[in-house]
Amino acid sequence: SSSLSACLSHLPPPVSISPRGHLAAVGTSLGYVHLLDTDSGQTVKLPDELSRPGMCEGISFDGKMEVWNVLDGCRLLQIEGHTDQISGCAVSPDKKQFATVSWDCKLKVWRANKGTLDQETMYPYPLNCVTFHPEGHLIAVGCWDASVASLDGQVLLWSVISDIMVGSYTAHRGASEVAKFIGGGQFLVTAGEDQKVRVWSGSLGQSCGVYGTGVSSAALCVCVSVSHEAKQLAIGYHSDGVKIYNASSGNQVAECQLPQVPIRCLMWLQKGDLLASGSDDQVVRVWRVSGSRQATCVWMLAGHLGPVLALDLSNDFLASASDDFTVMLWSLKEVSSLSDASVQSPAAVLRGHSAGVTCCSFSPDGQGLVTGGKDRNLLFWDVGSLPPSMSKSLLSCHLDWISGCCWTEQFVASCSSDCTVRLWDPQSGECLECLLGHQSAVSCVCVKVRQAIIYSKKTVLALSTIPGGESVERASPREVVEC
Repeated sequence: SSSLSACLSHLPPPVSISPRGHLAAVGTSLGYVHLLDTDSGQTVKLPDELSRPGMCEGISFDGKMEVWNVLDGCRLLQIEGHTDQISGCAVSPDKKQFATVSWDCKLKVWRANKGTLDQETMYPYPLNCVTFHPEGHLIAVGCWDASVASLDGQVLLWSVISDIMVGSYTAHRGASEVAKFIGGGQFLVTAGEDQKVRVWSGSLGQSCGVYGTGVSSAALCVCVSVSHEAKQLAIGYHSDGVKIYNASSGNQVAECQLPQVPIRCLMWLQKGDLLASGSDDQVVRVWRVSGSRQATCVWMLAGHLGPVLALDLSNDFLASASDDFTVMLWSLKEVSSLSDASVQSPAAVLRGHSAGVTCCSFSPDGQGLVTGGKDRNLLFWDVGSLPPSMSKSLLSCHLDWISGCCWTEQFVASCSSDCTVRLWDPQSGECLECLLGHQSAVSCVCVKVRQAIIYSKKTVLALSTIPGGESVERASPREVVEC
């Protein structure tokens, strides 16, 4: 056996091999598609070995689908297919249809020649992958389970002809990421976040084999927060609540029990025994973590209509950013006067984003707030008096989702899935510097005393002085999602 490798300038997530096996289409995180010769491993522009026009289909993070003629590089179709990231695409054996699945919880089947929608099915949970049966009558879809929280990845079998679900079974602990029929449709192979590969009977869902460690993986860690005195470390999980550890010894000292929902963000309040959490059930909870191994929920801050994705703190407010396009300000004075387990209304609701708000950060004096979101916009708010007002907006200031922001004495730093970090003047809105170097989406940025710690999926980048600092880069063994 032999192998070839091709070096690309950016992370190549999706790969597809042509039916004849001569070409490989590779998509990158910056939106480029490379055609590689599988014999030489070299990038090619016009595949001379094709005897008839060939088509290549592409999907993207913004929900768009495109069909290209690989002979001349012309785009044949562009379709606004989904409202969220398209996570999988498959072509029917007769090449007359193709199916797409998305994080918007929809399976869609399209007519290949015109791009018209044949079938659409809505699920209550995100979908990750899709594949056609070799005979074309079945579609297998990999996803999270209906509760989402436990992340038991289900596999669904869908009849293309009857447009009904003919079977479903739990395949993995963690989302099912890959599904593929083999052996002429006799078997279905799935791979999931539990780092296992499973083989199933193609239509009955009976397990025929498991490949992996055989050890159940721990719940996925989503967010981390260190207390102000650096004595305690809080970690939020997808389905195991929040656990608090002694930062020196590493021993677990407390835990917060919640319904089985992913914890998206954590923030220690000014009092060292209070911890705020934001979760997918749309609620901000404040926990008292001292005095008992079992933390007590003392306040519930309800009002969001989507998952709570980010939290930040000033002397007067706790800010919560949500996927419902809003940011809510909660008065710390009013919250602290509540009785245990009381429900509080927000002091103000900030509306201005046209998509989910992924990050928020108060100015050092607490009079300003910057928010970033999936609409690629960075918005500045005056929160010194109520009601707050928008003071500045930087529209489409990144090429992809803004995933993190941080307001310092000198500048505002924002990071994005476009693999960059940008430094902004909060007064003029001018971009002071664009920091390059990551080859995958940058998930978060934290600035401490003119040093920036920037995280992407596999890299930790430390800039000693900013702007214009020297950098030290280290590889991370696991994906980093928050800092």
